[in-house]
Parts: sequence; C-alpha cells; structure tokens
Amino acid sequence: MKIKPLKQLIFAVLLLQVIFACFEFFMFGEWKAGELARLLVLIAALLFVVKALNQLNEENQRLKKRRDEFEQTFNSVKVALWSFDVKTSSFLFSSGVSRIFGYNSEYLSHNTNAWREAVYPKDVKKVRAFEERLLRGEPATIEFRVIHPNSEIRWLRVDGTPVFDREGRLVKVNGIILDITEVKSYEEKIDRMAHHDLLTGLPNRYYLKKYLASLVESHVKKQLAILFIDLDRFKVINDTQGHTFGDILLEKVTERLQNCLSKNDFIVRYGGDEFIIVLQNVTREKVSHMAETIIERFAESFVVNGLEVFTTPSIGISMYPEDGRDIDTLIKNADAAMYLAKERGKNNYQFYNSSLHEKNEKKMRIEGKLRKALEHNEFVLYYQPKIELSTNRLVGVEALIRWYNKELGFVSPADFIPIAEELGLIIPIGKWILREACRQCVEWQQLGFKNLSVAVNISPRQFKDPSFIQTVVNILEETGLSPHYLELEITESIMEDIKRSRAILEKLKQVGVKVAIDDFGTGYSSLHYLCHLPINTIKIDKSFVDGIHISAEKVAILQTIIDMGHRLQFEVVAEGIETRSQVDFLVNHSCQVGQGYYFNKPLSVNDFEKWYIAQAFANKA
Repeated sequence: MKIKPLKQLIFAVLLLQVIFACFEFFMFGEWKAGELARLLVLIAALLFVVKALNQLNEENQRLKKRRDEFEQTFNSVKVALWSFDVKTSSFLFSSGVSRIFGYNSEYLSHNTNAWREAVYPKDVKKVRAFEERLLRGEPATIEFRVIHPNSEIRWLRVDGTPVFDREGRLVKVNGIILDITEVKSYEEKIDRMAHHDLLTGLPNRYYLKKYLASLVESHVKKQLAILFIDLDRFKVINDTQGHTFGDILLEKVTERLQNCLSKNDFIVRYGGDEFIIVLQNVTREKVSHMAETIIERFAESFVVNGLEVFTTPSIGISMYPEDGRDIDTLIKNADAAMYLAKERGKNNYQFYNSSLHEKNEKKMRIEGKLRKALEHNEFVLYYQPKIELSTNRLVGVEALIRWYNKELGFVSPADFIPIAEELGLIIPIGKWILREACRQCVEWQQLGFKNLSVAVNISPRQFKDPSFIQTVVNILEETGLSPHYLELEITESIMEDIKRSRAILEKLKQVGVKVAIDDFGTGYSSLHYLCHLPINTIKIDKSFVDGIHISAEKVAILQTIIDMGHRLQFEVVAEGIETRSQVDFLVNHSCQVGQGYYFNKPLSVNDFEKWYIAQAFANKA
C-alpha cells in the first residue's frame, strides 16, 4: 500500500512552515508575537504526522506479508479461481491455474478453448454436460482429468456458481478449480487394498463378487465356469517351515496359476491357500482341459529358499447357469465339489452334481446336531476284541465311538468324525472317548477281565493340541488306569512334522503309554523316521489283508511289513480279518495280533461282557 498524496502534502506543508519559522528567528534574532507558540504547534503536528506515517508503513508491511503468506498458501494447495463472462464468452483465471493446467493464466484467459483442449479425451463428454448445466443457470460440480504439456495426467475438481443480474439474466459464472490428483491416487490405493490381496496382488473375494455380479447381471448366455482350488498339504508346509516360507510359496503358486490362464480368464485369491478361477464362454471339455493343465503343472516342485517342496491342487468346478444362477450358490457348489476332490484322494478335479447338494444338506444337519451331541449324552463306545492269533486269546479291545440321535438315527463315524475334525469338536469329543474308554477298562479289570488293555484312536488335530499330553496324564489319574494298559492309535500323518511328533511321542513314552501307527502302509510312512520313533505297534491296513488271495503284490507288501515290524521290534496287528484262511496266512507269517469280523464286530458294553464270559466258559471246557 502507498502513502496517499494528500498525507504527503500535509507533511510537506507542516515541514515548510517549521523551516520558515526557524529561518525568521535566525534572520531577525527574535520571535514575532505568537510565533513561538505557532512553532511549537507546528512541531507537535509534524511529530504526530511522522508517527502516523510510520504506523501506516508498519501496517502496510504487515498487510503485504499476510498477502504473500495467503498467496503462498493458496498456491500450495493447487487452487485457482475462474470466471466466465456470458456476454463476451471469455474466461478469467487466477495465477494458480498455471500449476493446475500447465499453462499460465494469461494464455488460458486469452485462448478460450485452450483449457478444453487439455481435457482427457474420455472425459470430454461429461465436461460438455457440465458446461451446459452451468449455462442453464444451475450450479454444478465435476471431477475430470487433464493432460499437462509434459503429458502428465492430473485430476481436477471444478465447482461453478451462476451469477444473475437484477432481471434474472445469467451474466457470468464464478468458480474454483482444485487439483485432486493426490486425493484420487490415495483413493485408488485404498480401493486396491480393499479389493486386492496384499501378498499376491490378485483380486480378493470382495472383488470377485463384484466381477461375477457384473457377468451374471449382464445375462451372459454362454457358460461360465468357477474353479475352486485348494492346495493340498499347504497347512503342513506352513506350520513346519514357517509363515514367511508359506507366503513365498503362495507367490510362486500364484505365478504358476497365472501362467495357465489366457487373456480373458480371471483369478482371485479367495483366502488362505484357496484360489478361484473364472472362465468365460467355455464348455465342460475346455474346463476339464484347464483343470488337467493346472494339475499337470503342479506335478513340478516349487523351490523356496533353496528347499524343494510339493503341493498339489484339489479343484472343484461349478458351471453357470446349470449349477447356480447367483454368485453365492456358484461359489458354494464349487467349494462342495472341491471337498469331493479332497475325499477322492486330492490332486484331482470334480464337477458339482446334484448329489453333492443332498450331501451338503446332510452335512449341515449333522453339523447342527453334532454341536450338542456331547451335551445330550448321545455318544456311546463300542469295543472290538483284539485277539492273539496263535492262541485265540483276548489281549485287548479297541474303543470305537458310535452316535445315535433321535432325529438322525445312527450316524456313521465316517460321516461325523470328519465334520467334528473340521469344526474343532474333535478335541472335546476325543477327551470324552479317552476318559470313557479308560474308565470302562478299569471297571472290567475290577470285574476280573485280567490284563485287558484298551486302544483309543487319536485324531491328527488332537495329537497337535498343545494340552494333549496333559489331558492323557489327567485322565489316567482320574480313572486310575495304569498307563501300560492304554494304547493310543495315531495315523501316519505324524510323519509330516516329524520333529514335533517325535517330541510328543517321547513324552508319551515317559508317561508309560503305548503308541500304535494305525492303517500302516497307506500314508506317508518313511522307514528312516519310523525306526527312530518311540512306537510299540504297527497296525496293517485292512486293504492289504483283503488282498492276500487276490494280489501277489499285496501279499509281498504284507510279508514285508510283518518282517520289518519284527526286525524293528514292533508288535504287528492285522486289521479287518474276515476269514479263517486270512488267519492262517497271518499266523504262518508270524503276525501276532488281529481283529476283525472273523472274531467279532464292535460290541456294546453289555454284548462284550456276554461274549467275554462265553469265551471264558468255552476255554475252560
């Protein structure tokens, strides 16, 4: 702000009068009447004006500083003001527009179409609609992109407010322009995080539902296929090698799956070790070919941190529209087909069929009742005799759970045990089985059933439970059963984490409990590990016993297992014996113990006691 001319003139007049008064004094050596008083007044007025001018200058500096700060702040947020004169069709832009458009304000103000030429081609149509609305006298806001002279693309938000004269005619439009590129970039990052998996970069399940919805809602006439993929044994690898190792493996799995796909195929990470692939306009034959290609590619190992590992895919497939006309149904049915692939040996693919729907409904009914079965005392144990083959003498029993529900009737263990395992209910159910079997064994021993031992099946999930050892110890103390009368039957799956399993088995050995490997020969057995594990018994799977008179190969395997068991000083038990010829073969090959329908089926407590008494009388006779 400049000092106004009037104030300068007043200052000059006062100063001249003071100078003139002083001149008179020096020239004449005396003051005229009243001159001294006038001089003092003039000096006072002059001092007042000087002070006022100084204050004015200081205020001017403050205002200039604040203006500079405001301009600096205004420009830093990339904001510009604009005005459009309707009569002249001309624009006026503030200086900040140069940072937003890449052109200075004078150029844009004098070249009406310059800013329009910078609009991103795909946004031109909506910018025209924005202008038309403003010219109709309606306030409007728009977000669009512009291309800078350096080819950089920026996002803008433009607000416009119409201005009318007294007669209500539109005379101009005023507005503000804001550069929102950083905001848009942040929104895109947030959106990507919400709809994409951070580890693999693949779309996630939320994006999948949007994608499928767009396909289904567009009334696609040709078939869609949903491939639901679950990695076999991934959890074992993740638990044994660590989560970092598992994450690297998932990244490599993602890359391999992507290499199986064509341009129009869509893949997501559905969660954990589950992936979903969507194929458009395909036949069942093409889908089968894709599934077979994936399985073939996974036959090759993955190398993670120098370690070679294998994981295979179990694939479930549902087809649109025959297997479902909505997203949730399609995914659910593909998931059901995937579990069927798991049940059929893993590393294969299965198409959904209507029987799976019935199976799923049955599973849901079982699941609902199973949750309260223990609370309602619906479980009971049956006992199958274990016989010393050379003497036909009872040496023990295997406890087998049975479930009767008023609505469902008798439910097969093959149906409810996997569900209990999946839901985590196997932990409390397993504790009940162990406690009831030990209690019953003590009761029979007190009744005179001498040297009777009991075997209890332990699920993999129970075996991995951190409180498993303490549970066994507590139950033995509660029931009073001597540890050497209890045998725990575990599966060969313990070989998957041999270090941890060996530690658990060593503790069981210290407690005095015996351990048997159940269904031997059907799992992951390794002789190298087997000979170093503290186990007492191997139980030969029924499939090998069945093959004695059918397959020379199974006979050879059976002979090898028995011979190996003796060499490693294990007791060998044969399961599923049904004929006398099988007994004779096993005796001739020195198999010590057997069980199966040839001797007796699993018996209730009352039936077992009757059988035991009958056997005792028969032996005396």
